[in-house]
Amino acid sequence: NEEDTLFGSITNADVADALAKAGHVVDRRQIELEDHIKVLGKYDVPVKYFGGVTATVKVWVVRA
Repeated sequence: NEEDTLFGSITNADVADALAKAGHVVDRRQIELEDHIKVLGKYDVPVKYFGGVTATVKVWVVRA
């Protein structure tokens, strides 16, 4: 749906900034987006930690 397409896109740096605002400091290089997010919706975003540990954070992209 064209209404769901973003003017810009969400990058791993944007996800890192949102996590930091929520009190979770994560380096943007640990966030593994396959591609920039360009459509509104829910996404599972992997975050790689040291020692091969991967966590998944849920990201909801909504209109502000």
